[in-house]
Amino acid sequence: MEHPHTSLSVRDVLNEHFPCRWIGRGLPTSPAPLPWPPRSPDRTTPDSSLWGIIKGRVAARRYNNNEELRRAVEDALRTITPKMLRRMSQRTWRRIRLCVQHQGAHTDSLDM
Repeated sequence: MEHPHTSLSVRDVLNEHFPCRWIGRGLPTSPAPLPWPPRSPDRTTPDSSLWGIIKGRVAARRYNNNEELRRAVEDALRTITPKMLRRMSQRTWRRIRLCVQHQGAHTDSLDM
């Protein structure tokens, strides 16, 4: 089954606008020109950190309906400060540099 972002029509557009320059997974019958790096930081630190913070605050209680849950998520998001976002961004760039320095090798143990 094809996903929308890997469908033939999407790959045709990418090939038309970015010939041999787009990164993706492709399919065995139609591979991407540049394979996705094996240990790419595609799930970035901000994704993980933000999700952990929001989940920790929201999961602390039960909600009676979706509206209460939505408000709790919004309240948790409001607790994220610019300083927190800067730290997440710095860690993301550190992980990207580690990934490049180690030719895509697993970097979790290096990022302490």
